[in-house]
Amino acid sequence: MFILKNLNTSEKIIKNLQIPLLAFLIFPFLLLIWSLDINIGLIIALDIACCAAAAVLFFLLGLDKVMLTNSVLGYVMTAGLSVLIFIWCFFSFKSLSVSVAAALIFFNCLNILLSLFFRYGCDGRLHFKNLAFSAFGAAALAFTLFIYLPSDSFINNLKNFDFAYQDFIFFMFIPFFAVILIAEAISLLLNEKFLNLYLSLLAGINLCIFIQCTFLNSNLGLLDGEAMKWEDYTDFSVISSVILLVYLALPFVLQFISRKLWKIIVKKIPLFVGLIEGVSLIILAIASNGEMFERNTLFLSGDEQYTVSSKKNIITIVLDATDNEYIKAALKDKPEIFEGYEDFTVYTNTCSFFDSTFQSFTQIFSGYEELPIYEVDKWNHDAWSCESGIEFFKRFHDANYKMNFFVDASWDLSLLEGRIDNIKSSSVKNSVTAYMGVVNDFSRLTAYRAMPFALKRFFTVDDLDINRNFSRGGSFNFYNDDFERDIETMELADSSKNYFVVEHTWGAHTPFDRDNFMDTAEYLFDMVGKYLDNLKKFGVYDNSTIIIMADHGSHNITQYPNSTPLFMIKEAGRTSDRLALNDAPIYFTDLMATYLTNAGLFDGEKDRELFGSPIYDFEEGEQRERVAHYRVNDDRYPPSKVSPLVPSFGYNVIYSYKYTGDSEDLLKETQKGPYRIDHMEEDAS
Repeated sequence: MFILKNLNTSEKIIKNLQIPLLAFLIFPFLLLIWSLDINIGLIIALDIACCAAAAVLFFLLGLDKVMLTNSVLGYVMTAGLSVLIFIWCFFSFKSLSVSVAAALIFFNCLNILLSLFFRYGCDGRLHFKNLAFSAFGAAALAFTLFIYLPSDSFINNLKNFDFAYQDFIFFMFIPFFAVILIAEAISLLLNEKFLNLYLSLLAGINLCIFIQCTFLNSNLGLLDGEAMKWEDYTDFSVISSVILLVYLALPFVLQFISRKLWKIIVKKIPLFVGLIEGVSLIILAIASNGEMFERNTLFLSGDEQYTVSSKKNIITIVLDATDNEYIKAALKDKPEIFEGYEDFTVYTNTCSFFDSTFQSFTQIFSGYEELPIYEVDKWNHDAWSCESGIEFFKRFHDANYKMNFFVDASWDLSLLEGRIDNIKSSSVKNSVTAYMGVVNDFSRLTAYRAMPFALKRFFTVDDLDINRNFSRGGSFNFYNDDFERDIETMELADSSKNYFVVEHTWGAHTPFDRDNFMDTAEYLFDMVGKYLDNLKKFGVYDNSTIIIMADHGSHNITQYPNSTPLFMIKEAGRTSDRLALNDAPIYFTDLMATYLTNAGLFDGEKDRELFGSPIYDFEEGEQRERVAHYRVNDDRYPPSKVSPLVPSFGYNVIYSYKYTGDSEDLLKETQKGPYRIDHMEEDAS
């Protein structure tokens, strides 16, 4: 067929167009370099290096001939895909120069590859018999990437998703069939020599992904919101990469050693992988007892996320994982970050009871202090059934408060109906936007699981939230950029109720880390500052009690063993001309009493027995014994079971550190070792 054959461009035309072709090859790289935000000296140096390298490669490899001898089909595919790359880049980066550069670089690279493909891999005819040969490999690869891995991730983490299996799996069939069609279309064009190489490649990739996901991922660190320290896995990355390369090369080696065995391998490997994965899915589906098909209809609505009362407000803004040590450093080295916070008091000697979002939020608002060392579901039920947890919400409701919580804490919301007022029930709504988001997010998750260890750092999923693709008519904003974007929509409530509001944000979780936290602190306090400015604009700032805090400090106690959370407060009616610092030893067991005190609902000694003491009972410099509880993976103890309620990060024990003093004293205790270790029946992360 004419459109499949390389064009026969004359030597004279190729020679006359050498310089223009070289310029066309170099120009997009220069354009991209000039689009970068770097100094002029570095730009010039990169320009010279780019021109020299491109010229050497151009004449050494004879790229002038390659660029002008593609097939008609190759040119059409190159042009069409380059236009799509331009559109995607333009909407992603909002830069015309970057988009043009990316599209032209893609055009040149794809043009060269397709030209070589049609010259050596295609003989100008369609080979329909090839479709049967490549069908197993193509189908197995597509099934693994778009059906098995997304399904396996979903079923093994059911409680993390607030939609059902059928809400997303049909979306994944579109890329599933698309990959099969593309893979089969490639085989249709291949001559016999390249078909054999192609079949070996499909078999090798299927085998490598199976080995990676089944065996090599077991060494993967915890995805607990802290940045992975990839440098700690250098040796394993090298070893695992060598193992995968050996298995990838196996079908190619057999192709030349034993033709008969090779034919069996390239057919049986994809079939074996597909059957194993299919059986695994059936077992997982049976084990789920139908839960995978059930929708979690209760959710925390964000319809009133930026609604405040014209009467009284108690507002808590939680900057997740924002460590007190970061704040101390920011106060010392960049105090201008806290301009506009003069009415606040920063408590520099804090201690959270737990070190995880689920545990900490549950303890703060229920008052429950038993360690979650038994079944998580029962612990969660016990926490919200305790007297303090019931009485706390009752008092605020009796005092005409509306309790709006915008908290991402994996709570069983059925236990909190009647207490939290923005709990609603609704089915998910699918849309084109949801389709694109679901395919993109599950594909990211699949890529992270399937990639060799050495490449995983480029496919991290720490910020992944697949739930947000499914609209329920008012889900709340949790991620920093989403929260900041909608602050300007703040409004006053049209009721006479007081408002108790808890805003939980992504805060200082990865990709933010200790090394760049100064910039992160500046961003976070600028974001919160916009929220405070709007309170002032509506005239409710002065009469509002505002708490800015973290639910815990840094997760990783092996690197940050003295991690303690941010806590700062502005009481209603308080004004000051400078930010106050207070080193009183406060504890998160003090927060229920502190909330009640600021609402005028705390009844002295009687309530201290039920709710503990407010932070105001403790003086600066006072010595107070506190206990910090940290989740740890300790190989000396048996693994914990995986809880169906909250995500599991592989922790199996709780280390408890008792200390008197400040974070430096806590550091000394962590260096000595825990005074108590409790094995967790289930990982309550």
